[in-house]
Amino acid sequence: MAEEYARLDALLDYDPLTGMKQTFHMDVDGKLTIRTAQDPRVIADIRQMAHEERMSHAQNGRIGEFRRVASIPVEVQFDLMKRGIWHDKDAMKKWLNSAEAAPYRVHTLRL
Repeated sequence: MAEEYARLDALLDYDPLTGMKQTFHMDVDGKLTIRTAQDPRVIADIRQMAHEERMSHAQNGRIGEFRRVASIPVEVQFDLMKRGIWHDKDAMKKWLNSAEAAPYRVHTLRL
């Protein structure tokens, strides 16, 4: 006997600083999903601020430790974790130098 549930969409959390939004979704078949999404405009603003910060400091053409190289949305981080790139230093470096990472980079120097 199949039960039918009322469809439900509810906001769980929203962070205006990062643009992160979590929603709870239930289908008519009872399947529950929690979705995490990030507003791409917020990422663009963060990237622009990082670029302006970088331009305000003297550059010697090198990237040292603890230097911001990219602003990566959480959704992209999850994808990189699934692909085994996020925790692999060499794979991450290669990915950051790729065309796929270009929209998230805050400068054009290679790692």
